[in-house]
Amino acid sequence: FECRANSHSGDSAVGIAARALVERINDGLRAGHAPRLAEEGSGGAYLLSDGKGRVVAVFKPSDEEPYTPNNPRGLSSPSPRSPFLLPMFRGGAPATAAAGRTRART
Repeated sequence: FECRANSHSGDSAVGIAARALVERINDGLRAGHAPRLAEEGSGGAYLLSDGKGRVVAVFKPSDEEPYTPNNPRGLSSPSPRSPFLLPMFRGGAPATAAAGRTRART
């Protein structure tokens, strides 16, 4: 397994920082620090570590959101008592709609 920077990152400050972060993540993978499923949440969010085992990034696969086929927490279909069926949630929203607003706590 290897993490790669987007080929469109360029030489901007953001692109340089992204490549440096990717290299730190790869150092962690080479050191045996596998991605860890975050303890909180209802979808899949994985903590990525550097070579020293410090969490430096979060990876959130869109196909592991609640009620998607690969949800690692067993939430692949809603139950009648599910909090996701409350009126505050929009029915029919794509599983990835909330991913952009999610923040990791470490």
